[in-house]
Amino acid sequence: MALLLTAVAISSLAWLHPAGPGNSSPTDLAIVPAIGAVALWSYLSGERVRSPYGISIGLIVLAGCISGVIGPYLRGALVTLGYPEAPLIAVIQDIYLFVWCVAIVNLARTADALRVLLAAWVYASVFWAGLLVIGVFMGVPALSGIEDSNGVRAAGQFGDPNMASGYFAMSLFVLWSSSLPRRWWLRVALAAVLLTAMVLTGSNGGVLSLCVGSAFVILAAVRRRYGFVVVIAAVCLALVIGAGATKLIHPVDIQVWARDSGVPVLRDWIGRSDSSASQRVTIVKEAWVLFQKSGPLGAGPGATQPVLTDSLAPFPHQAHDDYVAAVVERGVEGGIALVVLICAIVWRARNAVGGQLRADFAAVVPRRDALIGALLGLAVAAAYYQVLHFRHAWALLAVIAAVHLWGREWSTKRAVS
Repeated sequence: MALLLTAVAISSLAWLHPAGPGNSSPTDLAIVPAIGAVALWSYLSGERVRSPYGISIGLIVLAGCISGVIGPYLRGALVTLGYPEAPLIAVIQDIYLFVWCVAIVNLARTADALRVLLAAWVYASVFWAGLLVIGVFMGVPALSGIEDSNGVRAAGQFGDPNMASGYFAMSLFVLWSSSLPRRWWLRVALAAVLLTAMVLTGSNGGVLSLCVGSAFVILAAVRRRYGFVVVIAAVCLALVIGAGATKLIHPVDIQVWARDSGVPVLRDWIGRSDSSASQRVTIVKEAWVLFQKSGPLGAGPGATQPVLTDSLAPFPHQAHDDYVAAVVERGVEGGIALVVLICAIVWRARNAVGGQLRADFAAVVPRRDALIGALLGLAVAAAYYQVLHFRHAWALLAVIAAVHLWGREWSTKRAVS
């Protein structure tokens, strides 16, 4: 029952709209019972509960409590609007997502359980992508998630085109890493649906995440087959070709062509690339001003948007990413906590990919490098979003930790690591 409920929860990760109180969403109606079922199963089975990333999350929660709850008293002023509800909600959300991750990790102790969870992710993501595509071509806003404020960019059930694109990009890597489906033509068909949905979101960030992750997977495959020297040569060749291409075709010309093409998707996707870049610069400047006002303790978790909205800043709804928000909202201690979390993720990812897997786990995730590709894409997305508040991001971290904890053959080393 625990496995079934968790598979249902993973299948519903894309169902975030309409949003409920306290940043809740429809998928939480599936996640909460899944967590409860895993907790009951763990108690009845007597299995030891493993909690990867526990130390780093503890530091993040502590930083949130200091900056959002204790910090205002130490500063003598309430910097955080909505104090103390907003900081408490953010801290509770951190704990909730960590518990969600722990539930998946401890449930995926066997290769069969991991296969079920990955299958649920792959097929459900294609289902949600298919709904988005159908909604766009049939003109059904309830399925496409297209809103006037986003032009013709589709958001599906996420309520946000960039988040939707990031989820579909991550799902492509999960599909790439897994053994399901076994028929190559069906895998290509599923990937085509996911790619189509990504294009319809019009997200430059999602495409960038996909390209960075794919480049790593390809280079890792080249290294295993031909060696490190060939990888260096391939990277150098790619840089030369890229530099030559920018000389022949300037990016600005492509943007102008997209804006004048008369194709709404191209206009709202490639045609807005220059404005997206300039907006990011403005966003960082806004965050820096907020940090100067807040001091070393930070403004408090979740404070960036309401504070910047109150000050009439140009982009309050996109004003932070994980790297900036860790320091701006949670202070210096939040930045340290984020570094610890990144180190923990890198260590587990390195061990998950670098070691020899047990035969049954190797059959489930025959292409582990794709999981690292998804992780790199997530790291790129963290530069323009707070992905650590995404449920599917913690599901990915859980899969990587499960492969590391339960799938490794600790008695042997991988031939090429």
